[in-house]
Amino acid sequence: MKKKGYLILFLSIFINNCYSEQEQCLRKNGLGNFQDNDDTICSLSLVFYETERFQRNRDLTERADSSKSIADISLIECLRLKYEKNQCNKKSDIIPAIW
Repeated sequence: MKKKGYLILFLSIFINNCYSEQEQCLRKNGLGNFQDNDDTICSLSLVFYETERFQRNRDLTERADSSKSIADISLIECLRLKYEKNQCNKKSDIIPAIW
């Protein structure tokens, strides 16, 4: 039983070291492997802002308010992810940073 625990620990350390400093930073901040989560969230905010506009034109005020709330939250997350991506892209793969 102890050998399995050591093997799992060793594998997790080995796998974590396979990622560059930049990749580790991106993963830690919710950007994952493909780094496109920020684009998806930003697109989502645009969709909800357009949905809000459409609903207001149709006099669906409650629905429009809900759509605007979701759009605002998505926009804030979009900006956060863009900022985090920018910060992670400053991380060097050559000079190790102190975490």
